[in-house]
Amino acid sequence: MQEHTCDEIRKENIGKKAVVEMDIEPLKDINLRISEQIRLLEHYSKDISNLTPQQILTSIFGYEHFKPQQDKLIKHILKKKGNALAVMPTGGGKSLCFQIPALKQKGLTIVVSPLIALMTDQVKGLVEKKIYSAFFINSTLSEENKSKIIQLTEQGFVKMLYVAPESLSSDKIMDIFQKINVELFVIDEAHCISAWGHDFRPDYLRLIQMIKQLHDPPVLALTATATDKVKEDIQKQLGLKKCKLFIAPCDRPNLYIHTTELEPSVNKEKFLLDLLKLLKGSTIIFVSYTKTAEKVAEYLTNNGIKASFYHGQMEKEDKDKNQNEFMTGKENVIVCTIAFGMGVDKKDIRNIIHFNVSHSIENYYQEIGRAGRDGVPSNCITLLSEHEIGKIKALITSDWPGKEKINAIIRWLVDQNKKYIFTTPKFIKAVCDINEIPVNVILLRLEKAGTIKRYPKVIWGVKLIMKETPSELIKKYPQFKSDLELIFKTPSFMNKQRKWFVLKDIMDQTKLDYFRIKEIFEQLRRDGFFQYIEEERKDIIWVQKSIKNFDIQPLVDLFEKHRTEKLKKVDLLIDCLRNKKCKRKELILYFGERYKPDNCGMCSHCKPKEGISNIVPTIDKNYAADEEIEKVKDLFKIKNEDNIKNKLIKLVALYTIPSKDFIKLVRGELHHFASRRIKDLPCCGMLKGETEEIIYENIKEIVDVKWISESSDGTLRLTKKGIIYLKESYKEK
Repeated sequence: MQEHTCDEIRKENIGKKAVVEMDIEPLKDINLRISEQIRLLEHYSKDISNLTPQQILTSIFGYEHFKPQQDKLIKHILKKKGNALAVMPTGGGKSLCFQIPALKQKGLTIVVSPLIALMTDQVKGLVEKKIYSAFFINSTLSEENKSKIIQLTEQGFVKMLYVAPESLSSDKIMDIFQKINVELFVIDEAHCISAWGHDFRPDYLRLIQMIKQLHDPPVLALTATATDKVKEDIQKQLGLKKCKLFIAPCDRPNLYIHTTELEPSVNKEKFLLDLLKLLKGSTIIFVSYTKTAEKVAEYLTNNGIKASFYHGQMEKEDKDKNQNEFMTGKENVIVCTIAFGMGVDKKDIRNIIHFNVSHSIENYYQEIGRAGRDGVPSNCITLLSEHEIGKIKALITSDWPGKEKINAIIRWLVDQNKKYIFTTPKFIKAVCDINEIPVNVILLRLEKAGTIKRYPKVIWGVKLIMKETPSELIKKYPQFKSDLELIFKTPSFMNKQRKWFVLKDIMDQTKLDYFRIKEIFEQLRRDGFFQYIEEERKDIIWVQKSIKNFDIQPLVDLFEKHRTEKLKKVDLLIDCLRNKKCKRKELILYFGERYKPDNCGMCSHCKPKEGISNIVPTIDKNYAADEEIEKVKDLFKIKNEDNIKNKLIKLVALYTIPSKDFIKLVRGELHHFASRRIKDLPCCGMLKGETEEIIYENIKEIVDVKWISESSDGTLRLTKKGIIYLKESYKEK
């Protein structure tokens, strides 16, 4: 059968016959690895279900002994004794608790995980041990590999399948799971299901219905940290009526816990540099902001300590490169947001430094848990600053919307004035300036109330190759004849330059229903006449008239409650790090465990480390405290007669503005997805008539003379010299 590219089809449609090659992007490394794994599974698959758990532990995973609670939990699963909730500290071996039973059992183990990196790393690790029967399904896979994995799962070749909670909303995947024998349903990072734990993901809240759809297989919920309240909430949200608890001791006695309090005027980067000169070994430095990760890594590298950075806004290739170099030891120091910490399994990390304070005891304990997995003593150091605590609280407060922002989402949905809206939570986040987590929660509540119908992650657009001409396909599918004629005559197929075929555009051009177009495309694809080279997915939201009567008050109350809880958690962590007691004991008691000694000998209260305690902070004598800036606020009134320089200094004094947005803000040229909080500032467009070059030169000049400075989080700040300049300028007038 002759293959025809999309360009060929377009040429046929305008009466020309020609062969034009279509550029096909090469498969990424991850898909090449999965393709090779599929080949190995089909040719070299071996059954090890006859081995004992101890034999699998030793011969496959290379460990002589089980860690606390592992053996008991594995026996519980293999003896079919029902549901289980396991709380094991980071590095406590949670994954082995389902991997070993999965290799022994005949059916499928489904592993629900929120982290693509964790799925990828665990499957890669199993393949390296010649276990080829574990796969994952997520957005990194090509459609060809995804289809093949689903086929192998149906045929019973797959023992473990890692999926994101969002993937389970796919009817296609759930239909397959319902037809096969699911022996164990694993929920990793189970605290995500609890409104009292970490920032929850709404798709976790659907798991209880999905478990019922799969005829209630045994459930294993896993988490590294959980208070008694969270343990109860996980069981309640999952409907686990008969659930055995397996709690491993959360104490990591090889971790030295240290807190250093720094005044806002301290040069924090210099203190960090001096600290790193004392420490040895692999180091993770946690920060709260993407800009901080970049600035701190640059500062360290410029001062003799080579450091890379990692955050969620980076390109995937750069993230993979920086992570791999750190994991393989090519780089010793990485400065990162929490986007890096989860799923990192490097046993010889010697130091965890919190440059910015964490958001809760749970977060903090998971993050320091990345250190010392090999049992060797390791340092966990927090650099605490009162000024930054306020910033963290402000960040949390802004994350959770009030009445006005909830209404903004509803208005946006109504204002689209279309039967179907193609969108994503990320897009709604941008246009309504609301964090993605509450966006998902709002959509979930709207759907439960019947005010919207949501079809998640449907095909929105594809790049494709056609293996027959349009006329041949119309002949082969008489049942689709009139529809195919309409589709092939659309500008989407006639346009020579077009690479993507967007189903929404084809809907508008043919007036056909989305689901009819999708049915035709999928049928041609199943029959091998359409081959998707790449695809993009979005949600379809069908807005009902009843949305105008939706009661938002329960959502307002929910977000207010969550905001209050999050702020309390910050206070609890700060108290724990600051108080004049054994820090280890306070942490252990928080998780409901007993800790008898009053002196652990491994925290800065019980045994201060001489080297760290002896670092002399470098004071930035030009730093202006908030109180100093507040005292001269009357100087900051912007007047028409002010020159550009004075206007810029006063703007920095009045508003907290990221340096990256500053020029675009004052010129009124912010991207339409920029934060409303910034776009709504009165100074937006204040210097609209000035060129970018002139504004840049003025900013550079006032930075060079140190009238303003850039904070480590990337915001601009007035200095003491800036205050003196404004006072002098004020006197002259």
